[in-house]
Amino acid sequence: MSKKLNIIKTDKPFWFFTDQADEDYISARLLSCCGNTLWHVAAYHSHQAVEKYIKSYLVQEKKEYPDTHNLKAIGKLAEELNAIFKEEKTKQQLELFDQFEQVSRYGGFAKYDPSSVRTQNYTIVGGFAWTDSNIRQLDELVFNIRGLLDFSSKPTLDNLKSVLNEDSKIGFVSDWKLPTLSIKQVLTQDNQYFKR
Repeated sequence: MSKKLNIIKTDKPFWFFTDQADEDYISARLLSCCGNTLWHVAAYHSHQAVEKYIKSYLVQEKKEYPDTHNLKAIGKLAEELNAIFKEEKTKQQLELFDQFEQVSRYGGFAKYDPSSVRTQNYTIVGGFAWTDSNIRQLDELVFNIRGLLDFSSKPTLDNLKSVLNEDSKIGFVSDWKLPTLSIKQVLTQDNQYFKR
């Protein structure tokens, strides 16, 4: 029997989630460029970004969101609102990023570790492979979910659009400190969905 989700009602606008999701998405893209020692952190931020973007969509449409980190469960609620969440590819992507929720956060202490291997002589826990394919799937998923959000109602600028336009009116652009890599490069490098 599946556990009933606690649904939280809110009068806050969807971009309360989206602004944080944008931070997680940019962080995931940046960290995925840093090599395998930081991949677990890229995976963690990927999961967080997807979770918050879907919750943004639920808040926009229903003024509510579930009190869970499980992407499959959150996606199931969103299926009622948009067919993209019913697509097999989307479900597979949510399942992919769901596997990182525990392992990327807790490593060997994760409660859920789909990649663990146990034999008579050894146990491998807290390990997973992060590949370029993961970041490409994240780009597609973020692009598709973000495309469902109506930023015309947001009184401040759309963060990712502002990054693409190099608009220094937002902190993402004006506060960026890496001299050899711009935030626009972080967002657009090898990204067929967000580019300019």
